[in-house]
Amino acid sequence: MLEGIRKRTKSLTVLFIFGAIILVFIFWGATPGGKKLDERVVATINGEPVMLQDYQELYQRQVDYYKNTFKGAFTDAMAKEMKLKYLTMDILINRVLALKAAGELGIKATVEEVQAEIAAMPAFKVDGQFNQEQYLKVLAANRLKPGPFEKTVGDDIVSGLVRDSITSRVVVSDEEVKSAYLHEFRKIDLKFAGFDPLRFKAGTEVTDDEARKYLESNAEKFMVPLMVKVFFAHADYGDIRDSVKIDKSELLDYYDRNIQHYQKPPEVKARHILVRPEYDAEDSEAAKAAAKRKAEGLLKRLKKGENFKSLAIRYAEDPGSASKGGELGWFARGVMVKEFENTAFSLNKNEISGLVETPFGFHIIQLLDKHDAGVKELKEVEPEIRAELVRMKARLKSDEIVRALEEPFMNATDEAALREAVAADPLVKWGSTPLFSSKGSAVELLGSDALKTVVFTMNKDEASKAIETDTGIYILKVLDRVEPHVPEYLEIKDAVRAAAIESKARYAASSKAEEFLKEVKGGKDFESVKVEGMSKVQKTGLFGKSAQVVPVIGVEIKDNAGLFAIDLKSPLYGSVLEAKGVYYVLELSDLKDPDLARLEDAEFNSRMRSALKSEKDDKVLGEWLDGLRNGSEIIVYEERL
Repeated sequence: MLEGIRKRTKSLTVLFIFGAIILVFIFWGATPGGKKLDERVVATINGEPVMLQDYQELYQRQVDYYKNTFKGAFTDAMAKEMKLKYLTMDILINRVLALKAAGELGIKATVEEVQAEIAAMPAFKVDGQFNQEQYLKVLAANRLKPGPFEKTVGDDIVSGLVRDSITSRVVVSDEEVKSAYLHEFRKIDLKFAGFDPLRFKAGTEVTDDEARKYLESNAEKFMVPLMVKVFFAHADYGDIRDSVKIDKSELLDYYDRNIQHYQKPPEVKARHILVRPEYDAEDSEAAKAAAKRKAEGLLKRLKKGENFKSLAIRYAEDPGSASKGGELGWFARGVMVKEFENTAFSLNKNEISGLVETPFGFHIIQLLDKHDAGVKELKEVEPEIRAELVRMKARLKSDEIVRALEEPFMNATDEAALREAVAADPLVKWGSTPLFSSKGSAVELLGSDALKTVVFTMNKDEASKAIETDTGIYILKVLDRVEPHVPEYLEIKDAVRAAAIESKARYAASSKAEEFLKEVKGGKDFESVKVEGMSKVQKTGLFGKSAQVVPVIGVEIKDNAGLFAIDLKSPLYGSVLEAKGVYYVLELSDLKDPDLARLEDAEFNSRMRSALKSEKDDKVLGEWLDGLRNGSEIIVYEERL
């Protein structure tokens, strides 16, 4: 599966650079220029900084993407093996270079294109229509403000335009479609001879000298990891929480001391009528003037007393609010564009503004209501304060219980003394582990990173201080500690000899397979060659790529796609193939091409052509990005990844 993830990652690396927002809702922070080089910088590109925060946010969104795609199969170890941190850095670098190149090519996104792109995003729609309130809620949930997000959408549009520009000359010929079709859907029958190490193992002997040398060369295979035996005790927050009492005075005191957290910013509720200039007009200035005249006409009608809501429904050009009579709901400062915001907050209740020009067009705003800055009342926030006080008291009580054990744990000379120290308090839970390593998943202490970090740094007979975890406060004492080591040969003699015999048997099997392959390459008939230890020649039967594994042999096809590249003119597979510990030499016995008539199906042909086009596009884009990187000075501070 990991190989499949790697292949998908390669294509997604290009995807995330050219159009990622629409597909996976990955948000990109703008990389600010002119900042002092400091610990907040993770890389520089031609002297321009890439900020650590942007890298961290993108890395986390990549992790979230893969976890959502592969569920529980995607682990931290898999992310490390995929080198996801470096792939994330590559995406950031490539995107910065691509956008810079776009600017030099004069490629840019218009305000209208950005607005249309946002309005089309499903995340911002309610009942199939763009909804301004939903838009603001989704951005807030992702800790984003409209301005930076709209800049990002613009960059995304530019990336798409760059992609189209670079790949516009990529074509897929009929011959390429035919070749790909034949390669993808052909069926093959392989004959094979297998060389199983088990056939050689029975007659393989290993002397003590050979076994000792094997141990010297392969010491890491026999390494015993660091192991500790620990006595532990802890006070659980959950056990204590139910007994915690909070009175009214405590609630009030906490509220008064943290009043700054309950401030409410000023908010306004408004509606508007937006008139947009015609975005694709040849004369943009004339289009802008026409939009202004239309807005002025609507303003005159409002001043004469016509209904604002009715005019908004009929004439407003904001798809999110027009159907609701222009209503935008409540919003605070920092949500709308500056020109709109300044006007809205300056109006009195029910007052109608003059024309307000923003990058979106001309607005007429009516203030429906406003809330001044204030403070949430205690009754509004009492549940959250009570929960916080209970949490704090439970933690303090747990800490008090465990800290009382620090001296007894330090002075205890054996496990019996430790048991006596913890027996007095019914709120203390305790236990003793066997010797375990960091891989001992059955040991509860390994469920906490804080405990795991501490326990393997402690010496024998050393006691810890109180250690805070998500579930409670712990204290530990190491009863025994066995350092990482390779046991003496005599301690593991049987295991070393067995491993050395297996190694010699594998070498013998692979050598005989190579000998067989050499004979066939030299012109001898596959079925007439006889080599020691080989199985009888067998056949797989016809199979295609859809089989996923090669019949009989059991090896995965996706990892050995070269099997489908051999033909009847050159039928021998050019190397020994290992599958499940057995070494195979293979030769094509029969080949059945798919019916070419299927390519006459227009829909199927189109799908094949589209898939090939995407592959060729990704290759061209990858080569273009490589060219940009080769012409740039890129410094990555790997220690900050």
